[in-house]
Amino acid sequence: MPDSPHKLYVTRPQDSGKKLANLLNERGLSAEHLPLINLTALNPTEQPLGSLVIFISPSAVQYANKLLWLRPLSEHLNNRQIFSVGAATAEQLKDLGVNNVVAPEHASSEGLINTLKSISFAGKNVTIVCGLGGRELLQTWLTEQGAKVHRLEVYRREPVGVKLPQKPSDIWIVSSTVAIDALKNDSNNQFKLIVTSKRLEHYALERGFKVAFCASSADNRHILEEVTHFMTDPKI
Repeated sequence: MPDSPHKLYVTRPQDSGKKLANLLNERGLSAEHLPLINLTALNPTEQPLGSLVIFISPSAVQYANKLLWLRPLSEHLNNRQIFSVGAATAEQLKDLGVNNVVAPEHASSEGLINTLKSISFAGKNVTIVCGLGGRELLQTWLTEQGAKVHRLEVYRREPVGVKLPQKPSDIWIVSSTVAIDALKNDSNNQFKLIVTSKRLEHYALERGFKVAFCASSADNRHILEEVTHFMTDPKI
């Protein structure tokens, strides 16, 4: 693969971001893990889970598993319908012994909603395991279907506040609005972004960023293949 003048910065936090940066480097690209947000644990009070439980991210699984009243997680999820927002989240659950997980092919709230459309939600109790704040699209859709929805928020996102490289040829892979806000606070919007959803693309464009392209999902496997293809295009 020919050398590229562009360096990729993976802003996703924790192990998921490190893994993606390593995979990109293995493809011959120049990538560095530079997280723009930290995740910190929350400690919600003990509460009953719904008959259908949705995990919104791998971090939701990791932090839920740290709650003493939910350990071991696999026992608390027995005899429940379990869904995840994507394959990486499903893998985290399987590593903890939760095998009855349904996930959409493309990791996004929209993809998960398409997967859930065959289910009748009238009167059904649903728990969404997630971070503090974040999108309400899934919760709104479930409520419109007649579900009784409760959010179990197990972590929060906080900006890291590091000094960022300012080279115009750098490309930043972002998967959250918090990461985009962190870039905006530390630059003159000169950065070029790769985003993981149309929602983030609109969010970035509204704040004056250039978007190199939008990946089809937030799953590391899709990002890896699509970024590799994009970066080998001689036109960039």
